[in-house]
Amino acid sequence: MKINFGDKWRRNPGLWTALLVLVLVGGVNFIGWIFYLQVTEIVDMEQGRNLQALASAASQLINPEEMALLSSNPSDTSARQSITEATRKLLPLLHVQDIYIIGKNQVLLAQTSEDTGAVVVDPLLLVDQVEIEGAFAGATTSGLIFPSDATYHKRGYAPLRNSAGKIIAVIGLEASAGYVRTIQRIREALVWVGMFSLGLIFLTILLIHRVYSVFLKMEERLLVADKYQSLSQLSAGVAHEIKNPLGIISGNAELLKEETSPDSEAYYLAGSILEETDRMDGILKNFMDIARPSRMEMEPKSLNSLVEKTLELTRYQYEKAGLEVVKDLGEDLPPVLVDAGKLRQVILNLLLNAKEAMAGGGRLTVKTYLRDKEVILEMKDTGPGMDKETLRKAFEPFFTTRKTGSGLGLAIAQRIMKDHKGKLELESRPGKGTLARVILPGSI
Repeated sequence: MKINFGDKWRRNPGLWTALLVLVLVGGVNFIGWIFYLQVTEIVDMEQGRNLQALASAASQLINPEEMALLSSNPSDTSARQSITEATRKLLPLLHVQDIYIIGKNQVLLAQTSEDTGAVVVDPLLLVDQVEIEGAFAGATTSGLIFPSDATYHKRGYAPLRNSAGKIIAVIGLEASAGYVRTIQRIREALVWVGMFSLGLIFLTILLIHRVYSVFLKMEERLLVADKYQSLSQLSAGVAHEIKNPLGIISGNAELLKEETSPDSEAYYLAGSILEETDRMDGILKNFMDIARPSRMEMEPKSLNSLVEKTLELTRYQYEKAGLEVVKDLGEDLPPVLVDAGKLRQVILNLLLNAKEAMAGGGRLTVKTYLRDKEVILEMKDTGPGMDKETLRKAFEPFFTTRKTGSGLGLAIAQRIMKDHKGKLELESRPGKGTLARVILPGSI
């Protein structure tokens, strides 16, 4: 019996297949591009707000009397040197590259990176003229991203007031905007993904066309052959047609890397695809073989830096869930010898567990500190907590209280901590939330 739909469409599968795949791939690429634009805007706005806050804080640390002297007499060498020394002390505290003191008409009164002894006008300050004027009007502002020394920078501005509260100058903080390079790579990757998707569209159309051609031939056999036998042949034909194209697709990334120059962007992108594929394969192997020791790539790292980067990965999820994150990261912590990727996996697992526990809202407190020779990371949530039995089984493989959980997250995290010669501890009581404590050796 023949299938009852339009003969034209039935006999031309490439037409509707191409339309469907184009819509799907076009939609995915459009969403990716929108995501890229939103990430760019969000990250830029976030750094702008951080620089504004730092500039506002720095303005409170400048001596208003010395600032008044320098503002009224820009050629006062003693006042300029005093202000310059004061701002240089702020550089390591604020984690910025440069600090500017700007007078009226964008005159540069002092700068931490150089002290020529002359009053000059910085051309880059002219680019941020509107933002500087806004700071003179009493607002904290941030400027545009600009290239400098093979990287990108951004500036934030805040007003400086004398003892009477009158705005007499503006302080500007310059920080690296290194994320621009990452975002550019994301954009380039999206372009390559789009091109690769077009190739996949072509291959998919050919594949489906061939498979459907086999189907049409088998359909004719249904008129004179046994129904179930024909269906069996159809299944065998489909499996045969899919096998070879899948093998070709799986080798595309490796072939792309082999056929491109090592110094080309395509070679880098192909390598990135293979690295991420290997990484995901490694994670899968961890899930399937939790007891097998894994290879560690140890190197000295800042625990605070790893915590900050991992918090950034989950920031959107926490904000979307309406959860508050309070950071209390200790200063002057010694570096820890870790496999950065695996330790971030531990931190990420704990952050996601805390988010799931606070489904009804709450606050996560993230704290790092030094205890004897151990570097400690604590994450305390305000969730419902766990009873003694649940806490006792928390590290057991495949034990979970969530319907969608695999029950392997904490078991893997504990194994990773043992590989680091550290510890992972949990403290919890019903109604009192849960405290997760990561303990690492601090001496390297």
